[in-house]
Amino acid sequence: FPTPKLQVPKAPRQPAPSSTKPVDEEQAPSEPATLKSGESAPIHTELPKATPATTPRKQESEVIRAPELLQRRLAAPKSIAMSSVLSTLQPDQYEAIVQPASFSSVLQGHPGTGKTVIGAHRAAYLLNAWTPQESKPRSHVVLLGPTIEYVRHVQGVLRELVDDSTQYIVRSIPSLLEELAGLPQSNIPTQSKSLQNVDLGLARLIDQALRNAKANLSGEPPTDEDVYAELRWFASEPPEDGLDREWFHYLRELPDTIKELRKKGASHYRSLLAYIGVMTNRTPDPGHIIVDEAQDVHPIEWEILGRLGNMGGWTILGDLNQRRTDHTFGSWDEVAHILAIENENDEAPLTVLENGYRSTEQIIKFANQLLPARERKIFSLQKDGSQPIVRRIPSASNLYSMSLAEAEELTVETGSGSVAVITVFPGEFQKVLVKNGWVAGATDPS
Repeated sequence: FPTPKLQVPKAPRQPAPSSTKPVDEEQAPSEPATLKSGESAPIHTELPKATPATTPRKQESEVIRAPELLQRRLAAPKSIAMSSVLSTLQPDQYEAIVQPASFSSVLQGHPGTGKTVIGAHRAAYLLNAWTPQESKPRSHVVLLGPTIEYVRHVQGVLRELVDDSTQYIVRSIPSLLEELAGLPQSNIPTQSKSLQNVDLGLARLIDQALRNAKANLSGEPPTDEDVYAELRWFASEPPEDGLDREWFHYLRELPDTIKELRKKGASHYRSLLAYIGVMTNRTPDPGHIIVDEAQDVHPIEWEILGRLGNMGGWTILGDLNQRRTDHTFGSWDEVAHILAIENENDEAPLTVLENGYRSTEQIIKFANQLLPARERKIFSLQKDGSQPIVRRIPSASNLYSMSLAEAEELTVETGSGSVAVITVFPGEFQKVLVKNGWVAGATDPS
């Protein structure tokens, strides 16, 4: 059988600033180098330097690496599992991926700017055999995302690029929280009906309860039951610095024991239980943590992640414009403060991704109407899409039937592709589908 080969691209280079000499032919991005299985890739001693967060990017003039191959990949049908895109990595993506494991960064980007691609390939880079030793993590890499579907999606590229699956852990954040909380696995996103359930103030009360439990146990390590009992006791005997009225009512309404709390509602009190769990139990120390869709991580959940014993840096990927609730942070600076990764200006080590790969230019311009003018700077590589259409339905009774008609027309146009119908009332639309002869597929959970 022929020896399997891996396409390992050489480092793409950023175009030289206009104040310096023009880039010569030797500096242009080269073709991928062919590497036989078992061989070691050459180590590039001059990796691209990280672009400072304050430096604006000139996306229109930036060199696109392997543009024709990139366009073909973007146009190809997508599968459930992500595959490697080594041959089409762009300079801004490469730059974020090849930083050492000790390096921390926050990557802010609109939908389609390749955040998940960067996260998965960063994990693969840190664990690859040809990565410089000084850039490797001291322990395993943890990659966290929002859902179990995300986990399945990124595991494909890691299986393809990392030989030893014990070197990394891919988890959904709900699954991790449930494990720390001692709850059954549900993978339901956090539901913060009240701010107190996810607020930093709850973490501070638990910290005080832990100190009280240690003092009362004369040095014995407290259990989660001990800490919870001390937390509830604050409703009867507040801490020395007092207790606000809303916290008094919150604590008074908690069940008597932690076992009862676990039965009452996993999605509501999961963060409380997980914070107690991470403070009273030893967790394996990772060498680098990557958090995707980070805009939806709640304040106390950042406190939990910050106590996982991370021995390396952080890669935070998200888009604050996609926050689902005001109960999450509105600034990356607050996240950086909790994780202690601020730069010399006490700000998040922020880089803004402005190259759009997934969405067409027409869709980006349409969606950008929701954003302030200063945040509409995104350059799309796909310019041949259709213009979005807004149709006004004359009456609510026609909404689902007309939506189905549009969807059926699109299925004819897309051929082997798929069509998504997004609605706040999926049950009602499913009734229309069944009435018109549509049948759910074998993998459809609904």
